[in-house]
Amino acid sequence: MRKILLLLILFFSCFSAFGQKNHKTFYDNGNLQEQGQFDENGKQIGEWKYYYENGKIERIEIFNEYKLSSKSYWDNGKLQSFTSSENGELFGEAKKYYSNGKLWSTEIYEKGNRIGTWKQYHSNGKLAGVENYKNGERTGKWIYYHANGKKSITATYENGETVGETKWYRDNGKLDRSEKFQYEKSGNITGEEKTYHLNGKLEQIGSYKNGEPSGEWKYYDENGKLIKTENY
Repeated sequence: MRKILLLLILFFSCFSAFGQKNHKTFYDNGNLQEQGQFDENGKQIGEWKYYYENGKIERIEIFNEYKLSSKSYWDNGKLQSFTSSENGELFGEAKKYYSNGKLWSTEIYEKGNRIGTWKQYHSNGKLAGVENYKNGERTGKWIYYHANGKKSITATYENGETVGETKWYRDNGKLDRSEKFQYEKSGNITGEEKTYHLNGKLEQIGSYKNGEPSGEWKYYDENGKLIKTENY
Protein backbone atom coordinates (compact mmCIF):
# COMPACT_ATOMS: atom_id res chain seq x y z
CA MET A 1 0.00 0.00 0.00
CA ARG A 2 2.82 2.40 0.88
CA LYS A 3 4.58 1.82 -2.43
CA ILE A 4 1.34 2.45 -4.34
CA LEU A 5 0.87 5.70 -2.43
CA LEU A 6 4.40 6.81 -3.27
CA LEU A 7 3.86 6.05 -6.95
CA LEU A 8 0.66 8.07 -6.93
CA ILE A 9 2.47 11.01 -5.34
CA LEU A 10 5.09 10.92 -8.06
CA PHE A 11 2.52 10.38 -10.84
CA PHE A 12 0.42 13.35 -9.83
CA SER A 13 3.35 15.74 -9.32
CA CYS A 14 1.86 18.86 -10.79
CA PHE A 15 3.12 21.49 -13.20
CA SER A 16 3.04 25.09 -12.03
CA ALA A 17 1.76 27.97 -14.11
CA PHE A 18 5.29 28.47 -15.36
CA GLY A 19 5.75 24.91 -16.55
CA GLN A 20 7.74 23.84 -13.49
CA LYS A 21 7.34 20.30 -12.26
CA ASN A 22 7.53 19.44 -8.58
CA HIS A 23 9.68 16.41 -7.78
CA LYS A 24 9.79 14.26 -4.64
CA THR A 25 11.19 10.84 -3.80
CA PHE A 26 10.88 8.88 -0.57
CA TYR A 27 12.71 6.23 1.42
CA ASP A 28 11.04 2.89 2.10
CA ASN A 29 10.27 4.10 5.64
CA GLY A 30 8.16 6.92 4.17
CA ASN A 31 10.62 9.72 4.96
CA LEU A 32 11.37 12.27 2.28
CA GLN A 33 14.56 11.53 0.32
CA GLU A 34 14.74 14.54 -2.00
CA GLN A 35 12.58 17.35 -3.28
CA GLY A 36 12.89 20.11 -5.85
CA GLN A 37 11.64 21.37 -9.18
CA PHE A 38 12.37 20.84 -12.86
CA ASP A 39 11.75 23.46 -15.52
CA GLU A 40 9.89 22.73 -18.75
CA ASN A 41 13.12 21.34 -20.24
CA GLY A 42 13.67 18.89 -17.39
CA LYS A 43 16.47 20.97 -15.88
CA GLN A 44 16.82 21.35 -12.11
CA ILE A 45 15.93 24.85 -10.92
CA GLY A 46 15.66 26.68 -7.61
CA GLU A 47 16.24 24.99 -4.28
CA TRP A 48 16.69 21.24 -3.99
CA LYS A 49 16.87 19.42 -0.67
CA TYR A 50 18.26 15.96 0.08
CA TYR A 51 17.70 14.09 3.33
CA TYR A 52 19.21 11.28 5.36
CA GLU A 53 16.93 8.31 5.89
CA ASN A 54 16.27 9.49 9.47
CA GLY A 55 14.75 12.70 8.10
CA LYS A 56 17.64 15.06 8.78
CA ILE A 57 18.87 17.32 6.02
CA GLU A 58 21.88 15.99 4.10
CA ARG A 59 22.39 18.60 1.37
CA ILE A 60 20.84 21.78 -0.02
CA GLU A 61 21.53 22.81 -3.59
CA ILE A 62 20.41 26.04 -5.27
CA PHE A 63 20.33 26.10 -9.06
CA ASN A 64 20.41 29.51 -10.77
CA GLU A 65 20.78 29.18 -14.53
CA TYR A 66 24.41 28.07 -15.00
CA LYS A 67 25.38 28.52 -11.33
CA LEU A 68 25.06 26.08 -8.44
CA SER A 69 25.67 26.57 -4.73
CA SER A 70 25.69 23.56 -2.44
CA LYS A 71 25.74 22.99 1.32
CA SER A 72 26.25 19.55 2.86
CA TYR A 73 25.55 18.57 6.46
CA TRP A 74 26.74 15.86 8.84
CA ASP A 75 24.02 13.60 10.21
CA ASN A 76 24.29 15.47 13.51
CA GLY A 77 23.10 18.64 11.77
CA LYS A 78 26.51 20.36 11.65
CA LEU A 79 27.61 21.97 8.39
CA GLN A 80 29.99 19.69 6.47
CA SER A 81 30.89 21.78 3.42
CA PHE A 82 29.79 24.43 0.99
CA THR A 83 30.85 24.93 -2.62
CA SER A 84 29.88 26.96 -5.68
CA SER A 85 30.15 26.02 -9.33
CA GLU A 86 29.60 27.73 -12.65
CA ASN A 87 28.97 25.80 -15.85
CA GLY A 88 29.90 22.64 -13.95
CA GLU A 89 33.25 24.02 -12.75
CA LEU A 90 34.06 24.96 -9.16
CA PHE A 91 34.66 28.63 -8.48
CA GLY A 92 35.17 30.92 -5.51
CA GLU A 93 35.80 29.89 -1.92
CA ALA A 94 34.88 26.44 -0.63
CA LYS A 95 34.97 25.34 2.99
CA LYS A 96 34.84 21.99 4.76
CA TYR A 97 34.14 21.28 8.42
CA TYR A 98 34.65 18.47 10.92
CA SER A 99 31.58 16.85 12.45
CA ASN A 100 32.32 18.80 15.64
CA GLY A 101 31.75 22.04 13.74
CA LYS A 102 35.38 23.12 13.57
CA LEU A 103 36.83 24.27 10.26
CA TRP A 104 38.63 21.56 8.29
CA SER A 105 39.81 23.44 5.19
CA THR A 106 39.42 26.54 3.04
CA GLU A 107 39.90 26.28 -0.71
CA ILE A 108 39.73 28.68 -3.68
CA TYR A 109 38.81 27.79 -7.26
CA GLU A 110 38.67 29.55 -10.60
CA LYS A 111 37.09 27.76 -13.55
CA GLY A 112 37.68 24.46 -11.75
CA ASN A 113 41.37 25.16 -11.14
CA ARG A 114 42.93 25.45 -7.71
CA ILE A 115 44.22 28.97 -7.08
CA GLY A 116 45.49 31.09 -4.20
CA THR A 117 46.21 29.97 -0.66
CA TRP A 118 44.55 26.83 0.70
CA LYS A 119 44.52 26.03 4.42
CA GLN A 120 43.80 22.88 6.41
CA TYR A 121 43.14 22.55 10.13
CA HIS A 122 43.34 19.78 12.70
CA SER A 123 40.14 18.81 14.52
CA ASN A 124 41.49 20.68 17.56
CA GLY A 125 41.37 23.91 15.55
CA LYS A 126 45.11 24.28 15.04
CA LEU A 127 46.54 24.95 11.60
CA ALA A 128 47.46 21.73 9.76
CA GLY A 129 48.75 23.02 6.44
CA VAL A 130 49.17 25.92 4.03
CA GLU A 131 49.30 25.28 0.29
CA ASN A 132 49.61 27.71 -2.64
CA TYR A 133 48.34 27.24 -6.17
CA LYS A 134 48.48 29.12 -9.47
CA ASN A 135 46.36 28.02 -12.43
CA GLY A 136 45.87 24.63 -10.82
CA GLU A 137 49.57 24.00 -10.20
CA ARG A 138 51.51 23.95 -6.95
CA THR A 139 53.57 27.07 -6.38
CA GLY A 140 55.49 28.89 -3.67
CA LYS A 141 56.02 27.72 -0.10
CA TRP A 142 54.04 24.84 1.38
CA ILE A 143 54.07 23.97 5.07
CA TYR A 144 52.26 21.41 7.21
CA TYR A 145 51.99 21.11 10.99
CA HIS A 146 51.51 18.39 13.58
CA ALA A 147 48.47 18.66 15.85
CA ASN A 148 50.73 20.14 18.57
CA GLY A 149 51.67 23.06 16.30
CA LYS A 150 55.17 21.83 15.41
CA LYS A 151 56.22 21.82 11.75
CA SER A 152 55.59 18.57 9.91
CA ILE A 153 56.64 19.19 6.28
CA THR A 154 58.13 22.16 4.41
CA ALA A 155 58.46 22.37 0.63
CA THR A 156 58.76 24.88 -2.20
CA TYR A 157 57.20 24.53 -5.64
CA GLU A 158 57.59 26.24 -8.99
CA ASN A 159 55.37 25.40 -11.97
CA GLY A 160 54.13 22.36 -10.09
CA GLU A 161 57.63 20.95 -9.44
CA THR A 162 59.58 20.91 -6.19
CA VAL A 163 62.59 23.19 -5.93
CA GLY A 164 65.20 23.09 -3.18
CA GLU A 165 64.84 20.77 -0.19
CA THR A 166 61.66 19.19 1.08
CA LYS A 167 61.88 18.44 4.80
CA TRP A 168 59.91 16.20 7.18
CA TYR A 169 59.90 16.82 10.94
CA ARG A 170 58.90 14.71 13.93
CA ASP A 171 56.30 16.09 16.34
CA ASN A 172 59.13 17.04 18.74
CA GLY A 173 60.52 19.45 16.13
CA LYS A 174 63.50 17.27 15.18
CA LEU A 175 64.28 16.77 11.50
CA ASP A 176 63.30 13.28 10.32
CA ARG A 177 64.09 13.33 6.59
CA SER A 178 65.04 15.69 3.80
CA GLU A 179 65.14 15.26 0.07
CA LYS A 180 66.12 17.24 -2.99
CA PHE A 181 64.53 15.41 -5.87
CA GLN A 182 63.50 15.93 -9.45
CA TYR A 183 60.39 13.95 -10.35
CA GLU A 184 60.12 12.47 -13.81
CA LYS A 185 56.85 11.92 -15.70
CA SER A 186 57.32 8.19 -15.17
CA GLY A 187 57.24 8.78 -11.41
CA ASN A 188 60.93 8.02 -10.96
CA ILE A 189 63.10 10.31 -8.85
CA THR A 190 66.61 11.70 -9.20
CA GLY A 191 68.40 13.51 -6.39
CA GLU A 192 69.65 13.32 -2.81
CA GLU A 193 67.97 11.96 0.34
CA LYS A 194 68.93 12.28 4.00
CA THR A 195 67.42 10.66 7.09
CA TYR A 196 68.09 11.49 10.72
CA HIS A 197 68.18 9.72 14.09
CA LEU A 198 65.74 10.66 16.86
CA ASN A 199 68.42 12.87 18.41
CA GLY A 200 68.63 14.86 15.17
CA LYS A 201 71.98 13.52 13.97
CA LEU A 202 72.42 12.33 10.39
CA GLU A 203 71.56 8.64 9.94
CA GLN A 204 72.11 8.13 6.22
CA ILE A 205 72.77 10.09 3.03
CA GLY A 206 72.58 8.94 -0.56
CA SER A 207 71.32 9.66 -4.05
CA TYR A 208 68.84 8.23 -6.53
CA LYS A 209 68.98 8.20 -10.30
CA ASN A 210 65.97 7.21 -12.37
CA GLY A 211 64.32 5.91 -9.23
CA GLU A 212 67.21 3.63 -8.18
CA PRO A 213 69.93 4.14 -5.52
CA SER A 214 73.03 5.55 -7.17
CA GLY A 215 76.63 6.28 -6.21
CA GLU A 216 77.87 6.27 -2.61
CA TRP A 217 75.51 5.88 0.36
CA LYS A 218 76.77 6.54 3.89
CA TYR A 219 75.29 5.38 7.21
CA TYR A 220 76.01 6.84 10.68
CA ASP A 221 75.27 5.85 14.25
CA GLU A 222 73.49 8.12 16.77
CA ASN A 223 76.82 9.67 17.77
CA GLY A 224 77.62 10.72 14.22
CA LYS A 225 80.18 7.97 13.59
CA LEU A 226 80.31 6.49 10.08
CA ILE A 227 79.41 2.81 10.36
CA LYS A 228 78.85 1.71 6.75
CA THR A 229 79.33 2.80 3.16
CA GLU A 230 77.61 1.24 0.14
CA ASN A 231 78.17 1.87 -3.55
CA TYR A 232 75.57 1.42 -6.29
